[in-house]
Amino acid sequence: MPHRVSPKGSFRLDRIFPGVGRINLSSGAKTAAEYRKRDALLSELYETGHLELLRAIRARRLTVAEVFAAQRTQRLSYLAADVLLTRPLWPELEAWFPRSARTIATRRRYEVSWRALKRRLAEAFPVRVADLVDVPWGEVASAWGRSPADWNHLRRAVSRFLSTLLGDKWHPFRRLVLKDFPRARESKGRVPDLSPTGFWKIVNAAPAHVRSAYVTLAVTGLRVGEYLRLKPEDLRAATYGLHVPGTKTAGSDDVVVVGEEWWSWVKNAVPAPLGYAWLRKHWSRACAAVHVTGVTLHSLRHCCGQWAVNAGVPEAQVQAALRHETPGTTRIYTLQKARGQVARALAGVLLSRSPSRRGRRAR
Repeated sequence: MPHRVSPKGSFRLDRIFPGVGRINLSSGAKTAAEYRKRDALLSELYETGHLELLRAIRARRLTVAEVFAAQRTQRLSYLAADVLLTRPLWPELEAWFPRSARTIATRRRYEVSWRALKRRLAEAFPVRVADLVDVPWGEVASAWGRSPADWNHLRRAVSRFLSTLLGDKWHPFRRLVLKDFPRARESKGRVPDLSPTGFWKIVNAAPAHVRSAYVTLAVTGLRVGEYLRLKPEDLRAATYGLHVPGTKTAGSDDVVVVGEEWWSWVKNAVPAPLGYAWLRKHWSRACAAVHVTGVTLHSLRHCCGQWAVNAGVPEAQVQAALRHETPGTTRIYTLQKARGQVARALAGVLLSRSPSRRGRRAR
């Protein structure tokens, strides 16, 4: 039952919530009707999982009146986020790492990035989540000492953490932190210096039991991780296709059609005959045997795109086949082809007018 602190005082709340404890304090209400609304608010907060707000009220970091006003203006989520910002940062991160992403590799990547930042900042590492806004990100970037890709990994890790914690990637605090967090300029994807003839030389130099794996990577353009996850049930024999269990982007979960010509190779390659380490080792040895350098297993994905564009396949179709989210990712192949076309055009213009060439004709 509601009761007053004094004859003219406000009504007092006295509630117990599991996981929160007892809330015994003034409601700030002057009438019984207003009191009932604020008492109902506590029940609603508990039922909707806003335990942080209840704990903040209990600890008197927030008043019931402040929470009630936020509810009326539909800003409860922002108020809850403000409470979350007061949490200690590193314990919050350690609790977040195991659930930070769907795949183990991405979770590990996030953790590696955060731990690298912790080592770099040492004593200056933020104590609370809110202290992230005070990190001099520009100075940290200048002294990072690692690759541009590594710095961008850190930026994504910070962004993902704040989006998950605050429940909104457009939250003002997240945007405030990232506003001063520079992006590093990464080099564009490198198309390997490998011709189809050179590819077959490498394949034939590899052990027979792994050749189908390399052909499948080149023909499908799959990422190595995607290929290694393929199972026999992912084969679509009737349509000569492969179901690709995606992880990297929304479009990476798809079906890749390889055609009847390559089906025997693909069928022999699924599941993968070996794990990544041995596939990579055999590939490196085969490359060395035919004196090819700078071509990795992932390079075969680039080869797939470049060879398709060189054969006249439109950029949009190559983008769809490689499951790129934007045309810009695929454009490196069309640009490479365009440079070759420019070079051939210049050869036609300049060599035909070369004095040495005219002299040879005169003789």
